[in-house]
Amino acid sequence: MTHSEHITGYLACSAAVSGAALLLIQATKDYLNANSDCHLEIGYREELAHLIYAGADLLIVPSMCEPCGLAPLIAMRYGTVPVVRATGGMIDTVFGRDHSGHPPAERNGYVFHHTDNRAIESALSRALRLWSERPREFRKLVANCILADYSWARPGPRVPGHL
Repeated sequence: MTHSEHITGYLACSAAVSGAALLLIQATKDYLNANSDCHLEIGYREELAHLIYAGADLLIVPSMCEPCGLAPLIAMRYGTVPVVRATGGMIDTVFGRDHSGHPPAERNGYVFHHTDNRAIESALSRALRLWSERPREFRKLVANCILADYSWARPGPRVPGHL
């Protein structure tokens, strides 16, 4: 099978199941939204995204590939603690509270390295334990998130020819 035949076959399969998939997604949304403690929103609205970032205590980003890690950066500006897989840009911006060579004042989240359930469960359980058992320390972590500066204000002056 050639590459184009494979893609064509995949697209045909996707088109054939899309109706059934949409019904399943709608049924899942209806089921979850019937619960007062849960809501599923399908789609993207900028205003809603910012409300979610601002209202969350934790943001979980288990990405296999993440070129820039923008979601954790946005979340940290709102004081939402990221729990991320060490990949892409998140390696340079999220520093594990428990396991990092960075000074405590720069530690701003939880990082896991492997792609299995155990890895994410470990990071998430540490984050939730801090949140529930040591709220004062959790608030310090939130402050570290808010104070993290990934703007161009710091590196800009070091760029040759910067005014």
